[in-house]
Amino acid sequence: MKYTILLAALCLGILVGVTLFSQPEIRGMTGSAAINCYANNELCNCNEKECVCGNITIPKTFCDSQTS
Repeated sequence: MKYTILLAALCLGILVGVTLFSQPEIRGMTGSAAINCYANNELCNCNEKECVCGNITIPKTFCDSQTS
């Protein structure tokens, strides 16, 4: 009986994990970048207005044009 409950909990956990990490809307809410943008070989972290790439800050329009 204990093993059945543990197995069911494991399967449920795997299902929830796969669902959470496969949805881009949910990833966007957690703050992770939805797009990959690079400037000076640095990955950029973007918000609504600007992107921070290492030690520089660039407008978000640069990353939008790079991924289009």
